[in-house]
Amino acid sequence: EDRSLDQFRNLRLQTTKGQVPIVNFIEISPQQRVSAINRVDGLYAMTVKADVLEEEGYDLNAKIAEIDEWVKGQTWPNGVFFKFRGANEEQAESMQFLMKAMIASLVMMFLVLVTQFNNFYQTALTLVTIILSVFGVLLGMVLTGQKFSVIMTGTGIIALAGIVVNNAIVLIDTFNREREVQKDVLTAVLATASQRLRPILLTTTTTIAGLIPMAPQVNLAFFTRTIAVGGITSIWWVQLSTAIISGLAFSTILTLVVVPVMLAMPETVTRAYVGL
Repeated sequence: EDRSLDQFRNLRLQTTKGQVPIVNFIEISPQQRVSAINRVDGLYAMTVKADVLEEEGYDLNAKIAEIDEWVKGQTWPNGVFFKFRGANEEQAESMQFLMKAMIASLVMMFLVLVTQFNNFYQTALTLVTIILSVFGVLLGMVLTGQKFSVIMTGTGIIALAGIVVNNAIVLIDTFNREREVQKDVLTAVLATASQRLRPILLTTTTTIAGLIPMAPQVNLAFFTRTIAVGGITSIWWVQLSTAIISGLAFSTILTLVVVPVMLAMPETVTRAYVGL
């Protein structure tokens, strides 16, 4: 019964003039209790948590950018700074990892292709197909109304890079063999396109056909012979499958046109220049 705020008023401080009641120096008022003090890297830290109402159509990244702009526009005391954590921090880390993985894969592809073709131009032309596939991925996300997922869409782009280069490798390798037989570059290009058109379309079609059930979240159970739409895990593969389908379809069509044209361009331009 003696533990109350009034007991603080009975405390006295020893001064040069004797003992003085502590209430002469302080003001006592009840406040909310602090159960714990959190520190991050030795600094006092406070965590503010919030969720975005997805059913209302709010975008998490847009809200984070809005809050960040508001925070930067305010005046804060010295030593106070802010850092977005949680899903935003994990997304940034995933983006950095995928960018490093993409750069590493491109470097390894470049080294292997230079060794195979012994030609920097043909190697660069092969890697251009990856850029074409990225445009196809972005176009597919826009047409389907899906959001760009750093993890799933980024993983799809990296996986797509290893697929689309096969078409260019097949075309360029066939072109190099035709050049050993055909003296005219245009004849070699036409022969290459006619020979590799069906194999490229077949491999592309079968790959897309295998991924189509994943895009609309269709689950096929062969043992029970049942078909189900939607599911807890199926939604995770929608963005990845959409990225591969759209990027592969878009890049294949352009590859069949761009790669043969670019293969014939150096000699064609040289002939035109010499002719002039």
